[in-house]
Amino acid sequence: ANKDDAVEAAGDGAVEAAGNGAVEAAGNATNLWDGVVGAGTGLVETAVKAATGNEDYHFGDLTKGAIRDMTGKDAAEYQFGDITKKAVANFTGKDDYEFGDISRKVLSDADQQLAAWRDDYFRDLPNELRRIVFDPVPPQQREALVVAIGAYGCMALLVWSCLSSACSGALAVAAYGRACACVAPAARAA
Repeated sequence: ANKDDAVEAAGDGAVEAAGNGAVEAAGNATNLWDGVVGAGTGLVETAVKAATGNEDYHFGDLTKGAIRDMTGKDAAEYQFGDITKKAVANFTGKDDYEFGDISRKVLSDADQQLAAWRDDYFRDLPNELRRIVFDPVPPQQREALVVAIGAYGCMALLVWSCLSSACSGALAVAAYGRACACVAPAARAA
């Protein structure tokens, strides 16, 4: 029994010693990690202090300032989603979001932009056509070009008028022939 008690006591001591060693090793690892994070934080603080010239800077001040700038709230008052709510309100121009507000805003902006492009296009189109057609042509040829365009335009109008009259005449002849064809059998029968 004494031998078993001695082995058991030795085993408990070994387990306790191993456990204490593991706790100490974990503590050392935590201290090492804290040192690495602290060094990184110190480097960031030093770099930001140098870049901004603010000697009172502490790690996290930039984030707190960004939250204050974006939401108008201190970091202590900030709640998850405040930045999104503020962004939606700025985009839509409404404080209270309703389903479809973003779509309506996008479509409204697109419609306004298309209207502006349309107005610019039709305001600038005649000037652009004149620039493309007439600017490369010397002044003497420009006058001849305008006369030629006018003459071809008049000729096209006369040809259209002639074809239209010919078609109207052909239609009148066809209608007269059809009417005569229908009336002739009725006149013979009488």
